[in-house]
Amino acid sequence: MANLWNWNLNRCETLLAVSGGADSVAMAHFFKQLNYPFAMAHVNYGLRGEESEKDQHLVQTLAKELGVDCFIHRANALEISRIQGTSVQMSARQIRYEFFNEIRELHPGRFAKIATAHHGSDNLEHFFIYLIRGNTAVAWRGIPVENGDIIRPMLGYSKNEIYTIASENGWSWREDASNQKPVYLRNRIRNWILPLLSQTENAVGDPLLMDEIDLIRDFYRLSVQNQRLNRERLPQWEHQWESWVERTEHSIWIPQWSPIELELQGDPSFYAFVVGRLMNFGFSKDQANKILSFNVSVGGKLTSQKFTAWRARNGWMLWEQTPIAALGTLQISSQKTNEVLDFLSTQDNQSIPHVLFLNSNIEGMKLKVGLRERGQFFIKKSGKRELLSDVFTDLKIENYMKDAYPVISNESGEVIAVLGLKTSEIHRMNPEDSHCFRVDFIQN
Repeated sequence: MANLWNWNLNRCETLLAVSGGADSVAMAHFFKQLNYPFAMAHVNYGLRGEESEKDQHLVQTLAKELGVDCFIHRANALEISRIQGTSVQMSARQIRYEFFNEIRELHPGRFAKIATAHHGSDNLEHFFIYLIRGNTAVAWRGIPVENGDIIRPMLGYSKNEIYTIASENGWSWREDASNQKPVYLRNRIRNWILPLLSQTENAVGDPLLMDEIDLIRDFYRLSVQNQRLNRERLPQWEHQWESWVERTEHSIWIPQWSPIELELQGDPSFYAFVVGRLMNFGFSKDQANKILSFNVSVGGKLTSQKFTAWRARNGWMLWEQTPIAALGTLQISSQKTNEVLDFLSTQDNQSIPHVLFLNSNIEGMKLKVGLRERGQFFIKKSGKRELLSDVFTDLKIENYMKDAYPVISNESGEVIAVLGLKTSEIHRMNPEDSHCFRVDFIQN
């Protein structure tokens, strides 16, 4: 069993993802035979009715047989995929990794690693999937043996080897009939392309059989070499990434057409690294590619589990929490205009945050403060209306910042001011007036 980066599996418990298939069952038995401490986690997605229930029962029975804890999670993957608008496979992946992380959070310090049972045949299928998609960097890298705290100790075994070992030892497992359906690309590769690779011809055209295990192991060695090379280049990529993006506490700015962005086009490995970074922020691979292609219309957004990416005019802004103005109340008082002018003359930049000085036109108005609303408008000196949305556009306010400004309006939807941005032409304080109104915005 692979332990290529000295995972020290004998020192701390590992959480094994066990579906009930031959590969994950074999992994659990291997851990037991090697005296590695572990527990098991199983997700019942409810996709196969009674068959899913039998999968769960087998895993629970196996955990009792091996004397380890077993964590079970039940979910409706089909319904979740419909709500999220994603494929069932993607939803299932999200469900299981959220479950694994939840287990670790409930048992802090207990599980150093999460082990999945991806094997060598999966690895070869992965190669063809990404080769077909045109992503050669990810194709030749193969399935990562190690990705953060996630390890894949079974990658050195082919599926047939696992079947043989499990059969010889009398281990029970479950088969998922959906693995034979040609509706999925992976299944078509598994059942149509890989069998052809086991056949070749000699010099006179007679068919010969190649050793499938050698083929899988050859690619496994190549992919591991590629992964190790990538690990060596990781510090360089980290430096490139950090010199490209601009970070704040809750946001990441990815500018367009920077020198490093241009390097992405000529370095597939670095491109794959950046895609991985974006996926760590919760974006899907498709979303990451859209972000890096910069071909989403300005104002568009992509939402992940952790961030919202907003397409700006010259890049992408990724917000962990999109800026939203704090709510509050208004305190309005009447003042003499000449006293206000004397006061303002002593202030820096002739302004005070969260304070407005308005003319007598607002007398009797019921003013409120809140976030922007559809249909709100300014009234110009000409008497014409100007939509608030058009004002934001003219001032080049990005979509992700439009809720960062408190809007003061009256009962008819007329905007009196957008704090920190603009005050209505017809409501600004007039120095010729004898008195004006001071409006203080008091945050809650």
